[in-house]
Amino acid sequence: MYSIGVLAEKVGVSAETLRKWEQRYGLPAPSRTAGGTRRYSDHDLSMLHEVTRLIDKGIRPAEVFSKIRLSQNQAENYQLTQHDGVHDRIEIARLVNAVAENRLDTVRQALEIAIYDRGICNFIHTLAQPLMNEVGLAWERGELYVYAEHGISAVMHEVLAKVNADMAGKKQGIRILLVTPPGEYHTLGLSMIEAVIRSAGADCIQMGGDLPLNELQRAAVAFDVDVVGVSFSAYTPANIAEKYLLELQQVISDREIWIGGMGTEMLQAIPQSMHIFKDVYDVYRRVKHMAVSSYQS
Repeated sequence: MYSIGVLAEKVGVSAETLRKWEQRYGLPAPSRTAGGTRRYSDHDLSMLHEVTRLIDKGIRPAEVFSKIRLSQNQAENYQLTQHDGVHDRIEIARLVNAVAENRLDTVRQALEIAIYDRGICNFIHTLAQPLMNEVGLAWERGELYVYAEHGISAVMHEVLAKVNADMAGKKQGIRILLVTPPGEYHTLGLSMIEAVIRSAGADCIQMGGDLPLNELQRAAVAFDVDVVGVSFSAYTPANIAEKYLLELQQVISDREIWIGGMGTEMLQAIPQSMHIFKDVYDVYRRVKHMAVSSYQS
């Protein structure tokens, strides 16, 4: 549970704005302690991330909250899944089965609906990432063919590309460049993080995979980026990733460097100047903070 101050910081709006939204639109609807203090849930946080994303696109708050209320039954059903994850596991199993049966249109439709219902951060954290992990495990168990794994990856890329294109052009003063290290061709994680970054109000340039360091340096200067973000998959050997980070620190010395991905869990030596993110919520909060600070300055 979050206090109003903590929630305001996570969402990137003022506490007074949250109070006004509650008064005018009835949302968010926090619980109260015995002393009357507001307490907000993870569901409230997810909903407000979606609210700010839509407002940033130019939709009036009254219209946004009207849409939220219309989908309240769906939202309440999803709120139950935040506590035990049962619904998420059932949905993931259903989608993996659809992949196995070559019903990619079913998967595509479910993903598009889930992005709206859950908001981008929750969609990625509770569905997209776990789904792709489960698909990989199913392949390892011999339950899926390689083409099926490629198919669901293509669908996920397509769904995220639509979301990212829809949010493009809403820069709020900062620009982030995303890459994977040389030899790393798993770029789906970049598309996921791009969606998070754009939803938080920043511009994003995705360079894809296998970009040499000298070209990365040129790109950072050419696009005048504030941050270089690097994603490591679980397939990147730790010793190679650590060597790459040391070299990266030498060529990108005047910009922030962010790192993330499943491969970071195995890293032991990470330069102190680099920011490592454990999940998409960390990325969202950092970007939102930078975007707001840039706008105020």
